[in-house]
Amino acid sequence: MLFAGEIILRLKNIKHRYSEHIESLYSQAYEWCELCGASVFVPLSSWLSTIPPMIITVLPCTDGAFKIAPTTFNQHVFCTTRHNEIAMYHIPSKKLVKKFT
Repeated sequence: MLFAGEIILRLKNIKHRYSEHIESLYSQAYEWCELCGASVFVPLSSWLSTIPPMIITVLPCTDGAFKIAPTTFNQHVFCTTRHNEIAMYHIPSKKLVKKFT
């Protein structure tokens, strides 16, 4: 029952960018909430924030990266390169810390 409200919440801020694809789904979810016999919470007010986007970073891995493994606290990442080396990068500074050959 909360699925339609969840769809409305997640699509309301991006429907203007993808209107031909999302408008129909958004309208159907809204109509379902209107016709539902039970009380349905429809998050249309601005005080409800959407889910924040995932934070993604780019590391300057000049040799390419084939397999990547983060450390326990996600401060560093180990990458295998095409030259059969292991490179260790510091994620916040985006700098190469060490190469293991």
